[in-house]
Amino acid sequence: EVRSTPSVVDGTVYATTANNGVYAIDAATGTVEWSVSTESQMYGSPVVAGGTGYAGSFGGSLYALDATNGTQLWNVSTQGAIAGAPAVADGRIYLGQYDGTVAAFDTETGSRDWQVSTGGRITSATTVANNHVYVGSTDSRVYALDSQSGSLAWQFETGGAIYGSVAIADGRVFTPSNDNRLYAIGAD
Repeated sequence: EVRSTPSVVDGTVYATTANNGVYAIDAATGTVEWSVSTESQMYGSPVVAGGTGYAGSFGGSLYALDATNGTQLWNVSTQGAIAGAPAVADGRIYLGQYDGTVAAFDTETGSRDWQVSTGGRITSATTVANNHVYVGSTDSRVYALDSQSGSLAWQFETGGAIYGSVAIADGRVFTPSNDNRLYAIGAD
């Protein structure tokens, strides 16, 4: 049961499943190249960067897997369920968690660099751009956090809970909201 958007890199489709697994599938033939069982359901999309696949589980684990063969490089507890896709930039993995926290982990070791709390659940992917981590929360706010320290750069309150991911373009942050609106916010 696949509930998230797969990632496609160099002719391989990477997918997570609610049946506790991560799969790599040849895009041309549909042949499973490798699969890895996880301790819990996987609802967020996997991300592949620098030859490593990263995926978070609803059981609160963050996995780093060799993208070529599925070998587990490391697995750390995030202390919170993960429903959205992580983002990878500048040697860090950034992710939002169902308990409302946003955290940054080192891509090489999995060690936690920082963690901050929002006022609601995070059910979508994180976005990284312009040295900021952007995430929407069910507390109706979009948060912009400094990517190095996690400190709050700004927040913007919408009229409803945010369940979808934010997008960045042309100096703006675009976010959906449960108030039936799409917001365009200055990224700075």
